[in-house]
Amino acid sequence: MDIRLKGEMDGITAAGIIMERYMIPVIYLTAYSDDETLQRAKLTRPLGYILKPLDTSHVRSVIEIAFYRYKREKLLFESEQWLSATLKSIENGIIATNGAGEIVFMNPAACMLTGVSLAKATGKHIDEVVSIVDINSNEKKADFFRGVIAGMPSRSSKGTAILRSGDGYEIPVKYVVAPIKDESGQRPGFMMIFHDISKRLKIEKMLLSDEISHQSFAEAAGEGVVSVDAKHNILFVNKKMADMLGYTRDVLLGQPIFNYISQNCVPSLHSKLWSSGKSTVTKSDMELLKSDGSTVWAVLTINTMVDKCCDYSGALIIASDVTERKTVESMLVKARENTELYLDLMEKEFGGASNIVMGQLEAARDMLDKGRPAADCKQVLDKAMDVHRSSARLIEDVRKLRMEHEGQIPKEILDLGKELSAIKERYAKEQPRVTVDYTPVEGCKVIASRLITNLFSCIMDSMVVYAP
Repeated sequence: MDIRLKGEMDGITAAGIIMERYMIPVIYLTAYSDDETLQRAKLTRPLGYILKPLDTSHVRSVIEIAFYRYKREKLLFESEQWLSATLKSIENGIIATNGAGEIVFMNPAACMLTGVSLAKATGKHIDEVVSIVDINSNEKKADFFRGVIAGMPSRSSKGTAILRSGDGYEIPVKYVVAPIKDESGQRPGFMMIFHDISKRLKIEKMLLSDEISHQSFAEAAGEGVVSVDAKHNILFVNKKMADMLGYTRDVLLGQPIFNYISQNCVPSLHSKLWSSGKSTVTKSDMELLKSDGSTVWAVLTINTMVDKCCDYSGALIIASDVTERKTVESMLVKARENTELYLDLMEKEFGGASNIVMGQLEAARDMLDKGRPAADCKQVLDKAMDVHRSSARLIEDVRKLRMEHEGQIPKEILDLGKELSAIKERYAKEQPRVTVDYTPVEGCKVIASRLITNLFSCIMDSMVVYAP
């Protein structure tokens, strides 16, 4: 572009319009090199000057340098535009200063946090624009950034504080102060980044409040409550559950829940904790292990939880102590078994005894019909009486057997020799026709209830009843 053109507009004015409208720089061709002309030409950001008269080799070198500068400046301009758009769009407040701490840039988020516009803040020291308050003591930190910049090493400095805006609002922020380095490693400035954490703190406060409420509810519950993470380690346990297991809560926290489950119940609990991509609620009787080695039975209500990816994230377990119920159930099962045993025994014994009595009575009747001697009839009736006495003794034995199972008959030291001798003497009186050949054994003593003597009596009665 020749600086001197025909008409009212010269080349400098024309170059300025072209640059403004189309962003196309020019190379000036001029015979004038006075200061006034050069100062006007600089304002249009030309890529170079060619003085008249023209030198072909010089023109070529100027044009090549101009193309190189144009490409570099275009890339730099585009990069600056991208950076500017990025800084303006992000939510974090960003402030750039020179080496003395004077503000050269603020993005819109920083203007919102501080309550100061970029125009008013530019050129001022950052401590004049940004007021920092200690988040713990709530005391204002005077010349905060001067101290940070003066003592800053090569790496960044960060922390948490309260930013007090120009209009009086206090906003909790996380801040980072980082040096800006040039190609030579010098620090021509600093970058300050502020992240508003007020929403996060509010959510944390709400979560803490909810957690305290939930823990208070769990502590007030009449049942044991324990929560586990995805690896089945205990995250929380209330006092009721800790007391049920006989441990302090500090001992239980962080431990695998399986450490306190009876081995025969571990597979069942593991299968119920495993989640197939959805939350489930199941109930099951489990035997828990106490610190003293004993066990306690509990009904576990197991609420499994999943995260947003439907992966198992843990469980809330509510335990109800049912040890007493289990004990009663066990006693009922044992009582039913004993009852069946008693009934079976009585059915067999009374059935056999009844047949014998009926047989003996029929034989006595036949003997009377045939006129047999009374002595023979008496012998037959005595046999029936023996069976009757044996049956009566059996009823007493069954009653004592029930008392034995219920623990109502105490155990004592018994001399079996003396007991068997007593049985022999009783039979000698009650059954004179029965001869018991028994030689007492001395010193044979056992710890048992007297039910054992009834056992020997029952054996003797059976031998008498079924003897020919």
